[in-house]
Parts: sequence; C-alpha cells; structure tokens
Amino acid sequence: MNRLRVRRHGAVVLLGALLAVQGGEAVRPPPDDPYLIARRSFGTYEVRLEWPRDAPDLRWVPVYGKVLSIWREGRKHAETEWVLELDPRTGEDVTGDGYPDVIVVHYSGGAHCCYELEVFSLGPHLARYTVPGGGNCQGEFVDLDGDGVYEVITCDDAFAYTYCPFACSPLVRVVLRFVPGTGYVPASPDFPELYAEDIAAHTELAAEGLKEGPFCSWDGTPKCAVLALVLDLLYSGQAKAARAAFDRYYRYPDAPAFWEEVLATVRQSPLFTQRGTGD
Repeated sequence: MNRLRVRRHGAVVLLGALLAVQGGEAVRPPPDDPYLIARRSFGTYEVRLEWPRDAPDLRWVPVYGKVLSIWREGRKHAETEWVLELDPRTGEDVTGDGYPDVIVVHYSGGAHCCYELEVFSLGPHLARYTVPGGGNCQGEFVDLDGDGVYEVITCDDAFAYTYCPFACSPLVRVVLRFVPGTGYVPASPDFPELYAEDIAAHTELAAEGLKEGPFCSWDGTPKCAVLALVLDLLYSGQAKAARAAFDRYYRYPDAPAFWEEVLATVRQSPLFTQRGTGD
C-alpha cells in the first residue's frame, strides 16, 4: 500500500480466458451464440457468463457490461449485471461452508469508482452475499488468520474528495470478516498488525505537514496528511492513539470541528466498527 491510497487489485481481463483456468468443469460455448462468453459447471450448478441479450450491437457493450447467471436443473436461480470479471478464487470455498463459491467483481465505469463484490455459495440452497463498501477499491480475498475462511481486504473511500483532490485523499485499509448466516462485517481491529506499515508511513506524512504546513488540501491546511494517520489508528481500533495523533499534528483553529466531522463520517460508514472509537 502506498502512502495514501490502497492498491487496487485486478486489471481488466478476458473473461473467457479467466474462466478457463478456474475451478469447475469447462463447457465450450456454442459457436452460433454470440452472446454466450463461457459456461462453467460446479456440481449440479452451471454458471453462465454472457453479453446482455438485449444489446443490439455487442461492439458498444463495455467490458464491464457482462451478465452472470447461475442455473440448477434447468432453472435460473440468480442473475447479476455489470460484471467486470470473476475473482481468481472463484471455485474455491472462501466462506468455509464446504461448498464452492462464485466471486463476482462488478464495476460501474468511471475514472475511479465504483467496484462491488458479490459471493455466491453453491450449496444445497444458493446463498448470495454482497460485500459492503466497494467504491474506489476492488478488494482482495485473503485468509489472514489461517482458519480456512477468507477475509476481504479493501479500503474505505468515505473521505475521497472531501478535504483534498482524489490523489491525496486517504483510502484507509479495511478488513471484512465472513460471519455465517450474516455475511461480511467490518473486523479491522482484529488485525492491527496489517496497519503497522501504513501507520509508520503516515506518521512521517503527518510530521511533514506539521513542519511544512499545507498539504494538498482544499483549504490550505494539512488535513489529508493528518487524516491518513488518524484513520489508520481509528480503523485498527486504537482510538486513544488516534486522538493523540490528531492533537499533535493538527494545530489549526478549526481542530474541534474537524475532529467531530471525522468521527461523524467514520461512524456512518458500513466499513467501520465502533470499536475504533471506543464506543
């Protein structure tokens, strides 16, 4: 991760090639169907990736405009649109329920935004989970604690463009944990070690802002330089350290109002847990 922005994962790929190397039994699409990109079978389920069938001219369909459907015994059980690609872990059991999962990456188009992840568990009853957040960060599935259930590492872009241009906006790292029957919930404070590198880099950045003054912010203050460090500490569950860092590095008359704005924003975020504020 760089100084202010989380690394975005997953370039645009040719989905036909991607599906060919993932788990499941490949089924070659019929040559006379220009809409069907690929089919995959996982036990009794079939996953179809297609161009939208109501598109009159496929030359103008964007790469993220694909449609994915899930079938079983000849009946469609789920469909989802605006598909960019399938996550490389499709076919694995990332939810730990003993069944393969289909992981769909959605993208709405635009310079940065917006990504969204969906997970379909192909069990006796198809389960569908939407990963909260998304936005400017696609997310990555990683088994951080080695328990066989994969967490999602993403970022919270709640402050994008708020106090400074996007290039300087802090995109704080976020960890989401899968909870059976519930889905993905924020669990960043359970993995404070993931924030050590970010905290070190952003402490230097905040110190530079204290010494040199304005840093990239709309109002001529080092708000974004300080905010990057404060968010690392809040999201990793270190509320007291976050307030101490704020008081140390942000010494402007609007400090009380700025602090309250920060807390109000993070408390409203679906990617934040109140453990980060001590509430």
